[in-house]
Amino acid sequence: MTDTELEPVVQITLPVPPSANRYWRHAKGRTYVSADALAYRHTVQCWWWAKTGRVMQQGDVVVEVGWYREAKRGDLDNRIKQLFDALRGLAWVDDKQVACYLTYRLDTEPERPRVDVTVWALGGSESDPTGVDLGRSRMIAAISKLRQSRPTSQPKHLRKRARPR
Repeated sequence: MTDTELEPVVQITLPVPPSANRYWRHAKGRTYVSADALAYRHTVQCWWWAKTGRVMQQGDVVVEVGWYREAKRGDLDNRIKQLFDALRGLAWVDDKQVACYLTYRLDTEPERPRVDVTVWALGGSESDPTGVDLGRSRMIAAISKLRQSRPTSQPKHLRKRARPR
């Protein structure tokens, strides 16, 4: 492996997280995490250890998340925060370690809703003798890899249409 290649950590398929609208609850002047959110965190923890058995990363990570929706509703950003909260302590120690992430939603398999997660380790902020920051080089490699791994099939409404002349 060269200095700019990424070290793959894990690829895992998880259940779809609850929406942010169902994640937080308010009562008697207090805000707390809902029972749905706690159940989701527990489920992710069980799936993580059963499928990977890996411990969390100490350095920076790059994350790719593909959300396969059951129906054409829901905001991507409302799901990602809940997923990242559930992965904290499993894939990384703290959210601040997520240096780069690519998220997308797909409507191609409504019969099998899920979240596909891929995590790569960037490593620490090492420097080579010439002073080039290897962390930055790995970040560029990560972005390139994420661009190549994106799904190629887009919904019709997102495809560019040829303009009549």
